[in-house]
Amino acid sequence: MNLFKSDLFRLFKEKSVYILAGIVALFALLKCLTINMMLGEDGTYLLGDAILQSIGLDILGTIVAIGISFYNGKEFANKTIRNKICCGESRYKIFFVKLITNWMLAIALFLISVATSAIAGGILFENTLGDEFWEKTFCQLALLIGFSSLITCVVNVTKSMKVSLILSVALFVFLNAFSYMLPQMGDNAIVKIACQSIYMVVSTMLMSSTEGVYEITKREFVNNEMITTVITYDNMYLNCILVGALYTVVALAVSLAVIRKQDYK
Repeated sequence: MNLFKSDLFRLFKEKSVYILAGIVALFALLKCLTINMMLGEDGTYLLGDAILQSIGLDILGTIVAIGISFYNGKEFANKTIRNKICCGESRYKIFFVKLITNWMLAIALFLISVATSAIAGGILFENTLGDEFWEKTFCQLALLIGFSSLITCVVNVTKSMKVSLILSVALFVFLNAFSYMLPQMGDNAIVKIACQSIYMVVSTMLMSSTEGVYEITKREFVNNEMITTVITYDNMYLNCILVGALYTVVALAVSLAVIRKQDYK
């Protein structure tokens, strides 16, 4: 418990966390203002949709990756991890406390985004959350926690703030780009399974999902003609939870295997 309190205390003292929190709030506010400008005078928009747009994981995921890499990387650079081990703390205990702290950071940034967009959206838009708002919000949070687990793993493996920062952002970009490429490869079972195991597909498709079903459009040229095929995915909400869990399990497996043999000199 003392180790957990110590980590939380240092997290609250970290200036970069407050800077990132401000960026998250600013992005959520700008998102609401942008939507309002695009609607015009006669347009209407639901508060729930504005919140979901503001917590899109394309921006929030990148900010969480930067925050975890910077905060955790500093502990390796300042020999804080080594000092904890010298004081008799278990490597595994240190890792799990760090993982939980990172989850709390991700959840805090998520809630800041929700709160900011709720306040701004409550002024600008119709005060209605819309259908399946809570399900979609929970899915976004589950995905963000899973992604933060991956970033924690990257930091623990590299033990470097700069390297983990570069790799974390690169991982996010890769998952984002690869998820958009996959549907273009076909609509067979293998491609569908791959799509449903990638972070950004389920995240971006949440906005247009209805009753747990979402669609991805595949476009291809056949005899110089554009052919459009709609690939349908179901079990949307269960899939989001499973993806978040999958990323957490992978992160735990890799981290625990590496921690046993790591040198913290």
